[in-house]
Parts: sequence; C-alpha cells; structure tokens
Amino acid sequence: MCKKRWVCLFLSVVAVASGAIRGIGAQTVNVVETTGTQSALLAQEPSVSFGAEPAGAYTITINPTTQYQQMDGFGAAMTGSSAYLIYNYLTPAQQTALMRSLFSSTQGIGLTMLRQPMGATDFSAQGDFSYDDMPAGETDVPLANFSIAKDLTYTIPVLKQAFAINPNIKVEMLPWSPPAWMKLSGTMNGGDFNDTYMPSLAQYFVKTIQAYQAQGIPVYAIAAQNEPLNSSTSYPTESFSASEESTFIVNDLGPALANAGLTPRIFGYEHNWDDTSYPETILANAGSLVAGISWHCYAGNVSAQSEVEAAYPNFGAWFTECSGETTGTFNGDLGWGMENLIIGATRNYAKSVSEWNIALDQNSGPTNGGCTDCYGFVTINTSVTPATVIPTTSYYLYGQANGVVPGAYRVQSNSAAIGAGGVEDVAFQNPNGSMVLIVYNDGSAATTFDVNWAPNNANFTYTLPAQSAATFSWNPAASAGTSAPTNLTATAVSSSQINLAWTASSTPGATYSIYSSTTSGFTPSSSNLLTSGLSGTTYSNTGLSSGTTYYYLVEAVSSSATSAPSNQASATTATTSPNFSLSATAITIATQGAAGTSTVTVTPAGGFNGSVALTCALTSSPAGASDLPTCSVTTPVSISGASSAEATLTVNTTAQTAKSFKFERPDHPHFQGLQVGRVVVAALLLFGIPLRSRRWNRTIVLLLLLSIGSMMMGCNSGGSSTTTTPSGGTTTGTYVVTVTGASGSLTASTTVSLTVN
Repeated sequence: MCKKRWVCLFLSVVAVASGAIRGIGAQTVNVVETTGTQSALLAQEPSVSFGAEPAGAYTITINPTTQYQQMDGFGAAMTGSSAYLIYNYLTPAQQTALMRSLFSSTQGIGLTMLRQPMGATDFSAQGDFSYDDMPAGETDVPLANFSIAKDLTYTIPVLKQAFAINPNIKVEMLPWSPPAWMKLSGTMNGGDFNDTYMPSLAQYFVKTIQAYQAQGIPVYAIAAQNEPLNSSTSYPTESFSASEESTFIVNDLGPALANAGLTPRIFGYEHNWDDTSYPETILANAGSLVAGISWHCYAGNVSAQSEVEAAYPNFGAWFTECSGETTGTFNGDLGWGMENLIIGATRNYAKSVSEWNIALDQNSGPTNGGCTDCYGFVTINTSVTPATVIPTTSYYLYGQANGVVPGAYRVQSNSAAIGAGGVEDVAFQNPNGSMVLIVYNDGSAATTFDVNWAPNNANFTYTLPAQSAATFSWNPAASAGTSAPTNLTATAVSSSQINLAWTASSTPGATYSIYSSTTSGFTPSSSNLLTSGLSGTTYSNTGLSSGTTYYYLVEAVSSSATSAPSNQASATTATTSPNFSLSATAITIATQGAAGTSTVTVTPAGGFNGSVALTCALTSSPAGASDLPTCSVTTPVSISGASSAEATLTVNTTAQTAKSFKFERPDHPHFQGLQVGRVVVAALLLFGIPLRSRRWNRTIVLLLLLSIGSMMMGCNSGGSSTTTTPSGGTTTGTYVVTVTGASGSLTASTTVSLTVN
C-alpha cells in the first residue's frame, strides 16, 4: 500500500492527521492509531461507542472533576539548521505544505510550542555567532552593536510562515552561550560567565525580545541559559551555577524586564532529570520571579519533575528538549517517547512537551560541533533535486497528541507504570469540554482494555496492538444536543478592532453567542456577553482600547440546549500612543585627536509628528582618562508622517591645553622660596665685596638692589604666568555618549559606543 512508502506517506499524512480530532457525540469515540510495525501511521480507525459492557483485562477510569496542570502545548525548536534547510532547499509550495503539516491542527499535527535559540547552537548553519559579537579583546557593555541580522536571513521568515498558520504559537527563547566577550573564557564554546556583565546580559534579553516582537513574533518565555551544567569546547555552551542564575534573575534580569515593560515567563534550570538540587535552589532563591522549571531528557528519570513539584507545588514544569537518534528503531523510539514524554512528562506535571530540531538533513545536519546522529520531526533529503521531506518517528509520536489544545487540563486517570509491560495513558479535557485520551501498549502482545467515563459510568472497549499508540477523543457536551464551535481564532487588525473566526457547530440551525474578557481563563456569563444570535462564523469586535489584550469564548445555541464553550482565543490591539525612539551607529576614531560622526535615527511610533530636540553628553569614559571628547548633535529634528528622520552626532577628540603654575599669591611656597633666594643673593653680592672696593662698585650694587626690589614687587602684585602646550588628544579607549531626544513630555535616549584608537 502507498502508506508503506515514505514519499507517498508524507503526501497522505496531512490528510490522515487532519481527521485526528473532531467533535463527535458523547456516545461515539474517534480513534487515531500508530503501530510499532508502521502498519498504521496516524491512521483513522473505526470509531467505538460508549455503552458496551466491560470486556477488557484492564480498565482506564477517567474522572474529569480532578484536574492537574493546564497545558501550553507540544512542539520543537526551529533551529538555525532547521530553518536553513526549509528556506533554502524546499520550494514555496513544499514550504507551505510542511508548515501546515506541522502547525495546523486540522491539516497536520498541530504543534503549538517553539523553542528558539538566541544565537548559535550545535545546529547552526552559520557557525558560531551571538547577537553582539566583538573582535577578540573588545567589549560592548552598552550593546551598541546588538543585531539579530543573522536570524533575518531565514530563521525569522520561516517562523513567520508558522505563525501565519497558527498565530497562537508560544515561543521560548534562550542562549546556548552569551556573547564571547561576556565570558571568562573569551569564547562561546564552553567556559564560565563573567559576572561583571550580568547587567549587560539582562539587556541582551530585553533587546532580543524587543527585536523579535518588532518582527511580529511574541516571546512567551525565556530561560537564562541552556543546559548550564554542560560546558563543551566543541560548540556553544556555558557553565552557569545555580547561585549565579538565581542572582542574575533577581538582581538583573527581572528588574530589566520590568523596566522595559516586558512580561515573559522565566524558566529556571533548563537541564536534565538527574539533578533536582539546582532547580530547587532556583525556586528557593528566585521563586518570586520564575514561573517554574524546564527539563531535558538526556540523564535521569522523568519522575524528577514530580519530586520538584512535590517540594514546590506552586510552580510549573515544562519539558523542553529531547532528541531521537538515527541509531534507534521506529518502535523503540515510539515507545520510549510515549512512556517518557507524551505520557510520562505530562503525568509528571509538564505543561508542555517539546523535542529538539524541527528538521535535519539526511546526514543529521547541518551541524556545528554537537550531535552527529540526531533527527528532527522531518528529514529533508538534499541529495536529490528537488529535495524530499520524510516524516520521522517524532512526527508520528507528537501527532498522537494532536487535539490537546492550549488551555486543556490534564485530568485524573489510572495508568500502568512505565516499562511494566502494561497499558499506559494520560487524559486531558479541553476548554470546550471535549476529552482526549492517549494510550500506549507497552506489552509484547495486543491488549484489550476498557475505558470508563466516570461521570456517567459509561464504558467502551478497544484492542490495541503491542508497542502501539492510540488517541481517543469525544465530546461529552454534545450529549446535550448541541455541539460546541471549535478552532476559535482572534486577530487584531488595528488599535481598536479584533476579528474572530471559528468552525461551526455540527448542530443544525445553531446560532452563536460571543463572550469577552480582559482576563484569561474566564467563565461565560451575562456580565461578559458581547453579542448573541449570530448565524455566521465570523465577527468583528470594534471600539476597543489600544494596547489591550482581549480573550474570547463562543457558545453554540440551539432549540435544545447551549453547548460548552469553544477554545479560548486572544489578541492584543495595537498601541496608538504617539512616541518616538532613537538609534545611532557606533563611532570608531582611528587617529587620536581626530573627529568622528554617527547617524542618529529618530523613528516615530503611534502616529507621532512634531519636532524633537536632541542633546548629547559623555556618560562613560575609561578609568584615568584625562583629555575627554566633546560632542554636538544637529537639532531639532522634524518628524512628519511615518518616516524616520536623521541627525548627525559629531564627537571631537582634538588636543586640549596644559597650563603651568599660576603665580598669583606672594604667600605661595614657590614665591616664598624665590624671595628668600633673591635676598640671599643680594646680601652675598653686597657684603662679599671688599670694603675698599665698594665705592668703585657702588653703581653696580645699586642696580642690583633695584632689580631685586622690582622682582619682589612684581611677585607681590599678584600677577600670573600661564603657558600652553598641546597634548596628543583624547585618551585612547572606549567611551559612551548618550543622545537624548525630547518633544514636550516625551523623551527617548540611545547610547553610542565611541572607540578612540
């Protein structure tokens, strides 16, 4: 059959996955299955029904009234290597098909989480780089050279494709290494952080978040350091102790984010299951600022997540990295992933589960010094033209979780222990009330089991092949006679309007009621009813406040009943407050004593128009600097329309003057010494001449006395003597010049790095 051939399989997998989860009656259960033998790959199986008598050897009982963690979703990382392959080797049509197969819940596997590196990793097609690289031995404390230009080549364009399909993707960002100049080792590949630069590192995060958000990519969460206990000289890594991370979060990162008005969640630790002391140190010392702990799979046991949860129950857990290896087998990797990630991590309180690369090539690359046998969700074979796309085990593994939407709660269900050869499972209830049950048979033979829906003690029976997974979904709310609308999306189109769209209820003749709140997780009520009686599946909410996040739910209403709410959707209206920002280029002066210029750009926002007065000042200089540079800037700058305007900052490092002592007081020690010396000389000359010769030298003596007297009178008159000598110019080193702009009550500033050689 076609589905046994990889090429045909990828063409058909989107259609198979699109039917994975859909609203159905309470007595009918939808089934999607993947077998360890690959005879079924996200295959739609015949539905089953509640109401059957128990017939299995094992019963899974689901009790939705007991809830655990709320889910953010499932995903992977769009590494530099992944984005490079997608952008450079796939045709536009192939790119669109792949993005849909990954991020659409109706046409693919519905990924909702992305973990994005800040700079290079072991999977970077551009080698080692950060967002602020400097020549060896140089620093950039004010981050004047910060730039995400390398991400703009293909990473951000590919991310934008993903967001176009699913605008509700949640993005976590973190560095594998900060810029090399921030480290004691002076290299991105291994070594310790130089704690002196913690303030700069905090601003590095602020600038990263702002730069990505300016590209339309919101940042949901950040972590201070990837795998802080792993320092390798072969690819970007860093040692960052628990005490360092705690201090950084409390003293630098948290305040910097707050001052910038940014509110991403902060994940602590970001490393393996084999260490619980590090994450507990973070929670104990920085608990007021962190959302919880993020975990990796490469050492230890998934139960570590529950150990930390028990010790610190008010924090969340996120599972953020694991990778399949080409040395494994399909059924082995499917089973391990089900037991430890999809089922294991979520049963141990993970709010999300993500693997490593989205895509790698047929050689497990491009690599940058790390893993040489990893695979992604898909393999892009670049050895043929056009390149082909082949789904891997990870694609099918995570496809079995499609239908667990963001906002779902894990609910109570019983499960066999990991690796015990039994039936393992995890259950979720979505915001619209629909249920998802994921089951894996760890046994060596097919197993028949019952599923008991505790609220009405109803059962269905299913037989699952050995080392295989199945996902069951049903909607209890549909038993009331009205199915809920699904796939609600919210899109902000201006500062005062958000457009809504949803998939219609399957109940004939249903109309729709829309509820809105500025608080997430709200419950529909008459107090937040926006409108009702709608017959269509779109709505424009107008007259909204700018810069505000609105949350929405939709219910279907029929003659028999009102459905459960849809999934929650949200959007943030644009900010319209007029404002402006400044940016400027760095200055390097190659010759001491010369002048240099920088272009200062004034960028309007929120419809700002008007005149901006600019000033400049030297705000930082090298220790011991004597002759300091001076600055001037052309001002004012006029803004009209949405275009930026430019001004010129000029820095002068020409020589200053050096002054001698100013002889202004007769009581100054220099003068006192001079006067005494002159008197002594006069006395010697006067009395040292023989008496008999004095009359012959009377004229000389008188002249000498008159000269001494006039010099002493000149000293007593308070006169001064000043000389000037040219210096070599401004002291060499790195300076910081701050340019400030003002327009009425609005102000903005930027720093300019000045290097004098």
